[in-house]
Parts: sequence; structure tokens; C-alpha cells
Amino acid sequence: MAWLAPVLWGLFGGFAMDGLDFVNCVRQHHRLPWVDAHGNSEPGPLAYGTAVGLRVAIGAGLAGAADSSWAGGITAWAAVGLGAAAPTVLEKITTWIPLTARAGLGALAGQLQATAAPAAPTQPSAPHSPHGESAERHAAPAVGPSHLSAPEPEGT
Repeated sequence: MAWLAPVLWGLFGGFAMDGLDFVNCVRQHHRLPWVDAHGNSEPGPLAYGTAVGLRVAIGAGLAGAADSSWAGGITAWAAVGLGAAAPTVLEKITTWIPLTARAGLGALAGQLQATAAPAAPTQPSAPHSPHGESAERHAAPAVGPSHLSAPEPEGT
């Protein structure tokens, strides 16, 4: 039953967000959200209520999933935030799905490598130091881990 508290907090977050949307709509347009400017109520309060119910259920599900993903669970504030931001969270999650489903995790790693900052160049080397050693040996190392740089294309 420990999963119930985050789910209920996520449910509350979804209701809170839809409640704020409802209040803002009434204040701005001086009418109920399902009534248009001409007084028509299509699709009507049933469709509006269904949309609210789906959004709230999705928020509760996200909060429950997040709670079961961490060993210690999530806080009530995190559950409320997930419930309130459920559409945005799902939108961001779905932007990663086509990339990983189509090409696997290798493509994801390649994308991360391509966006990594390039390594800083080493200092230009002098022909030789006064002690007869090349200056490249004393040059500063490149900044950043080498595994983040893009691989060289094959056949070049």
C-alpha cells in the first residue's frame, strides 16, 4: 500500500493543474471551457470531463511509476509535480522512444557523443626543448575524456 500515497499525490497534481486551467479559462473568457463564443456547448461537459479524467489518471500513473522506480520512493512534492506536468513529461519521454526503438542504444550513445564538446587542442609544440626533448612530451593533455569524441569513419 506504500504505492498509494504517491499515486494519490499525482492525482491531486493533475486535478490542481486542470483546476487552474479551468479558473483561468473562466476568468479570461467569462464562460465555461466547453462553451464556445457563440454559446454552443460542443463537444460538451462530458468530453471535457473525460479529458480531465484521462489527464489526472495519467498523472497518477506517472507518479506511481516513478515511485516504484526508486528504492526509497519519491516525495509528495515530486508526485504532485509529476501529476501536474504529466502531458509535458510524456511528451519529453516520447521524443526518446523512436530513437531507441529504431536504432537501439548504440544510436543513443552516438547521439550523445556527437553532442559532446570537442576536446581542447594541445599547445603548439616547439622544435625541441633546451634539454633535447621534444616539447610535445611536455604539452598539456587534451581536456575531457577521450571516449566522448566521435569515432573516425572507417576506410579513410
